[in-house]
Amino acid sequence: MKTILVIDDIEYVRKTIGKILRSHGFTVYSAANVSEATDTIKKVRIDLLITDIVMPKKSGIELLIDLRKELENTKIIVITGKVSPEAEDFRNLVIDYGVSAILYKPFKKKELLETVEKTLASH
Repeated sequence: MKTILVIDDIEYVRKTIGKILRSHGFTVYSAANVSEATDTIKKVRIDLLITDIVMPKKSGIELLIDLRKELENTKIIVITGKVSPEAEDFRNLVIDYGVSAILYKPFKKKELLETVEKTLASH
């Protein structure tokens, strides 16, 4: 089964996403910040990265920039509650960094699972 890393500074969000994904057979790691995520990415082969964008110290965008080479074959979904779905500049920016999908908080379980499945199935 596929391995997913969930990065969000809010513990409840990490735990909820992890629980949903584990219940559907995925192996899930979690990180509260970019530093923890970097450690995991260097130790474990990740098939899908789900990262929040707005976090203390380093953002999800900085993670994508810093680890671009390590994430070269990794599918990426960004999650955000701070950016409007109408923000075209934001969509264009994250697509430039290899992001496959954007989920806007709050999202539903069904939306999460559909986005994960679609992203993992894409080439």
